[in-house]
Amino acid sequence: MKSFFIITLGCRVNQYESQYYTERLEALGYTKADNMDDASVYILNTCSVTGESDKKSRSYISRMIRKADEMLEKKGYRPVIAVTGCHAQGSSETNELLGKCDIVCGNENKDRIPDMIDGLLRGADECSVRDVTEIKYASGYREMGISKSELVKAYIKIEDGCAGFCTYCIVPYLRGRPRSRDEKDILEEVKRLAVNGYTEIVFTGIEVGDYGRDSETSMPLLRLAEKAALTEGIKRIRFGSLNPKLVTKEFMSGLAKIPQVMPHFHLSLQSGSDRVLSAMKRRYTRRDEEAAVNAVYEAYGDGCISADIICGFPGETEEEFLDSVSLAKKAMLMHAHVFPYSKRAGTPAASMSGQIPSDEKKRRCAFLASEAEKARDKRLSMLYGKEFSVLAEISHNGLLYGHTENFIYVCAGAGSSHDVGKYIPVRLDEETVRMGSEARNG
Repeated sequence: MKSFFIITLGCRVNQYESQYYTERLEALGYTKADNMDDASVYILNTCSVTGESDKKSRSYISRMIRKADEMLEKKGYRPVIAVTGCHAQGSSETNELLGKCDIVCGNENKDRIPDMIDGLLRGADECSVRDVTEIKYASGYREMGISKSELVKAYIKIEDGCAGFCTYCIVPYLRGRPRSRDEKDILEEVKRLAVNGYTEIVFTGIEVGDYGRDSETSMPLLRLAEKAALTEGIKRIRFGSLNPKLVTKEFMSGLAKIPQVMPHFHLSLQSGSDRVLSAMKRRYTRRDEEAAVNAVYEAYGDGCISADIICGFPGETEEEFLDSVSLAKKAMLMHAHVFPYSKRAGTPAASMSGQIPSDEKKRRCAFLASEAEKARDKRLSMLYGKEFSVLAEISHNGLLYGHTENFIYVCAGAGSSHDVGKYIPVRLDEETVRMGSEARNG
């Protein structure tokens, strides 16, 4: 039996890479199973961005080991277990569990996972060794590429790695320094996806703003969007999280000239306090954040902004926390991704004084989320009555749901699965937003 079951944790880059595994294994003659009972291969693409991510990764590894042992007892064969991703790359405390898996591969050689699996099942013993290597900062994308997506939209990985080394973040140690994908390969992938019927693409990466940082081209991300927009069939272009320093008036005015670029941007804000930003080693200021927010709204009158904000960073005072609250309100965030600071062993922040108690971090997160919700309602009130185009993403109980150009999730009216993928005009009002929110949360 040549079938596989895959679980993907974490970021959109992991989702992209898991899609590559799916397509590569299918090319090798494998079929994708809906559950572990029907699979001869289990693949777990792990995450390690927070302590909770590590905990979840360990839980799934344990679950796969138990299930594989159960399958051996009941069906006479033990499925191959392959674990990859950031948790596999850097977590020493999971060594005992990983020792019970067949293939363990970190981020350096993770493009080899499908061929390692196939080799192991064909009896190539050398493929079964653990392969968690130190990141050499030179991994390419020769073997990575996709032609389809499980979603209506398609994520395209344009870079890997990060050189920020923020004091709270473990990711640069696990993903390595920035490496940009070749522009020609990206545009060829855009074309493949368009030919296969995908009209919306999202450029993603570990630090999207680092794409082309070694290029002599001015604003390489803008140039990539310009060229991708020339691809027949592409109607929408979006970006992953952007550093506020990148979001200048010049950059935004350039994007605004590309009709396919959607008026929604996710900013990696993290804090509204200059002192906390400095302690985080974020390399921008509150003034830079406000300038980025203003640049978005000046370029796109109906634009929307989402953002990541961390609460309870070591030493954060109540006043500094309220700086983050005021920033979220000023930005009128449509989506506020609020996280409590998570202590990561091996990072400078883990040993900083002034660690905030868990209950206090939870309080701050709840308060910020509540205030951000009020700011969201304010922004929505400014958009009610206007007509937008919704890409129908799912059909449920005779109704269609999807995102507007500015990434508001709404009910687009009656329709069936045959209408998924179509663009539907919708006049934004409280009811369409409410029904969208209920469907998203329920």
